Amino acid sequence: MDQPNVLLIEDNQADARLIEEMLKESDFGSFNLHSTDTLSGGISLISENNLDIILLDLSLPDSQGLETFKAVNKSSNGLPVIILTGLKDQSAALEAVELGAQDYLTKDSIDSNLLGRAIKYAITRKQADVNLNQYTKQLQTLNATTKAMSTTVDLSEVLDIIFDQLAIVLPYDSGAIFLKIKDRLIVKAQRGFSNKIINQSYYIDNELFQEIKDKKHPIIVNNPLNDPRFQNWSNLSRTKSWIGVPLIFRDRVIGYFTLDNNEPNAYSKDQFDLVMSFASHAAQSIENARLFNELALKTKRLSSLREIDHVITSSFDLGLTTRIILDQVVNSLDVDASAILMFDETTHLLNFIEGKGFNSNALKHTVLNLGKGFAGQAVLERSNIHISDVQVLTTLSFNY
Repeated sequence: MDQPNVLLIEDNQADARLIEEMLKESDFGSFNLHSTDTLSGGISLISENNLDIILLDLSLPDSQGLETFKAVNKSSNGLPVIILTGLKDQSAALEAVELGAQDYLTKDSIDSNLLGRAIKYAITRKQADVNLNQYTKQLQTLNATTKAMSTTVDLSEVLDIIFDQLAIVLPYDSGAIFLKIKDRLIVKAQRGFSNKIINQSYYIDNELFQEIKDKKHPIIVNNPLNDPRFQNWSNLSRTKSWIGVPLIFRDRVIGYFTLDNNEPNAYSKDQFDLVMSFASHAAQSIENARLFNELALKTKRLSSLREIDHVITSSFDLGLTTRIILDQVVNSLDVDASAILMFDETTHLLNFIEGKGFNSNALKHTVLNLGKGFAGQAVLERSNIHISDVQVLTTLSFNY
């Protein structure tokens, strides 16, 4: 640490000057000294300065004994405190150590190197305590996160839980979860956006996402609105910090989550280990939910096929059979409308037989030549035809 900022609270001017000289002569580096002779003055300096440690005499004009330490410790924001004491005050100094002071030194036995070493060690021990407490909290958070995400296999619920737990791990004002589906990235969950971006599709080779995928660790962007790589999903002009994190399952990137923060420098590399552990649990939960949903969908479709097979083998009523087939198709495939066209081998025409979910009766008069329209092409080619945007169709009867 370069030149630690030391606060000395000592009312004896001779002792204060001696401490100042010792710090100048110490072999343990240079120190920036701030000093005062009262408790009230010390508390003011604590709030006004970026301090690293406090040297405290327990006997002050406005406070005496252990109460002095208690008052300083309450106002110190976790700063390490070394008690400076005379031979008569050692019992109070020991009690202060039991209450959280890092160390105590008797004034009669201090020299420059002892003082410098005590200050450096106290700062190091305090930082180790802070790191340990932070690590413990991170483990507790990850355990709670794992338990929370294992309570459901519904994908939408899993994504909501991920956002709830993310708020504990990383602060954010808005965020989105992107999942890889074929060759696109689809927004499957969002928080904090004024406009909905759910199910919006983005190119998978976006420069930032590609960089995250290649490195397989988070990317931080400060001042993202000024970064040409940054794609501002929702025109958030207040965003000052952005982080993108890969969701990795079995060494395969299955998606990403991105977080926006309105505060500058809200994210740092020190958070990478924690956020990657979180992302690993999240990816596992997402894949579990996906597999469960796929299994449930397959089971539902097999049940539909059994129902259709039962109708076909037990009934000669064409109308009943087609209506049940349509019911199963609409329910199993989760579509809004469906129709059955029958191929006439004599005329080579496709004739409308039954439909469900259409707002118009015009389809009932549909007759298509083999190879004409999408239905005619599907029959001729004996393959599925998928149209991603039906809005481009001009007339239903022509293209159907």
